[in-house]
Amino acid sequence: SPVAAVYARSVVNKAPLVQDLILCEEADLACITETWLGQEGGVPLSEMCPDGFRVMHQPRVQGRGGRVAVIIWESLNPHRIPASEVVGCESLLLRLDSRVQLGLLLTYLLPSCVAMALPL
Repeated sequence: SPVAAVYARSVVNKAPLVQDLILCEEADLACITETWLGQEGGVPLSEMCPDGFRVMHQPRVQGRGGRVAVIIWESLNPHRIPASEVVGCESLLLRLDSRVQLGLLLTYLLPSCVAMALPL
């Protein structure tokens, strides 16, 4: 099953492009980092979803930038699983209940934390 990875740097003006990418690549899911959407939303997340897909979004509680989302084919039966918060890391954990049960962890490490997490 094809997976699309998108470093969006704001989906506010890119919803049609994200949807087109999913359709053109025939992706079953798209993992998006840097949505730049807070808890208040912004662009309706559903605008990024082709028919038969849903979006699961993890907004950042404070600060700007960041946030992650997964746009996923509904037939994969995604369910959000609570995950521990890690400072400097944004993540979204899903369980997919299709023919087999799978876990999906989308993680974005904030640039300010890369040097600490990945020392040379």
